[in-house]
Amino acid sequence: MGSVVGRITEETPAYEVLATGDNFEVRRYAAGTAVEASDANNQAFGALAKYIGVMSKPQNARGEAISMTAPVVSIPDKGDAMRMQFVLPSAIKDAPEPTAPGVRVVPRPAQTMVVEHYKGSWDETDAKERALRLADRARAAGHEIPAGLVGVAWEWRRFNPPWTIGFMKTNEVCIPL
Repeated sequence: MGSVVGRITEETPAYEVLATGDNFEVRRYAAGTAVEASDANNQAFGALAKYIGVMSKPQNARGEAISMTAPVVSIPDKGDAMRMQFVLPSAIKDAPEPTAPGVRVVPRPAQTMVVEHYKGSWDETDAKERALRLADRARAAGHEIPAGLVGVAWEWRRFNPPWTIGFMKTNEVCIPL
């Protein structure tokens, strides 16, 4: 029942709040590891879920089931495509290699990001617009924002399962500093 109303019980990435601003926080995230796939054909979530063993035998070299974490991370890629990542649990120091094509283990280096946390349904266009407005607010507060594929490098993070009531879903847009 908790996941329907937006309660998050999965592990989330560790961070320290360095500063706050106009509806944003500046956060320092610890290094971690993720499993990633291109989402050009809206197939990434399923491929990543199979890697960790959601409702199937895990598709990784050790056949090891891995706990789901939150959030699911989407990162703009070339054109209109996105890359999707599942951040792996912090206890995993040596992630098993994927056995499915197009799925890869990638490092998530320690990084400082400006983050807007918000509630609401998942909408990529809304997330992109939020990221651009966040970049403007962060620049106005004196933060240097690097350029990216849509005018600013950014990530979209979704913390809840699809069956969560729309207005109770937790989301973030994040921009590396």
